[in-house]
Amino acid sequence: RYSLTPKVLELGFAYLSTLKLPEIAQPYLEKLRDETGASCHLSILDGQEVVYVGSAPVRGVSAVNVNIGLRLPAHAVANGKVQLAYQPQEKLNQILFGSNLKPYTERTQTDYMDFGQELAMIRQIGYAITKGEFHHGIQSVAAPVFERTGKVMAAINLVATEATFNQDFIEKIAVPKVLETSEILSGFMGYHTKVN
Repeated sequence: RYSLTPKVLELGFAYLSTLKLPEIAQPYLEKLRDETGASCHLSILDGQEVVYVGSAPVRGVSAVNVNIGLRLPAHAVANGKVQLAYQPQEKLNQILFGSNLKPYTERTQTDYMDFGQELAMIRQIGYAITKGEFHHGIQSVAAPVFERTGKVMAAINLVATEATFNQDFIEKIAVPKVLETSEILSGFMGYHTKVN
């Protein structure tokens, strides 16, 4: 005879948490947008692409907006790189195997060895920054959202034009605010950072 064990609940919780994350995240995306003046997005990794599941766009000429459901190549955007960086090596190999690290601008990373090193660095520092790798003049900062077991389940990112994002702004405002928001959202998903 077969019976369900509590293990099956983990599958259910993992699925439910991905459904409710966009709702939970929305006010935080809006707050992040209001504090930084940059568009803020929530995305999940699906194979070699990121899929946008939440968005708080800025209005105006310098706006960089995406629609919910939009898919972009993970290797060329900050929110994709940060999610790839936290994949187990075997899964990462599966994702990248046979994938073409297609160049979108001259800054897109297309070398597998260099890309692997970049992902290792992202994992070490806890966030990703891209500058003109998918679109000229567009920069982004992204951080991971973890679920209860410590697996990456999504990413939040700020995106703006190079005119809006100078280096000082990225280091002093964008990175700390994105990390703070990703930590709050990870907490809602049941993930708690271990204190040494």
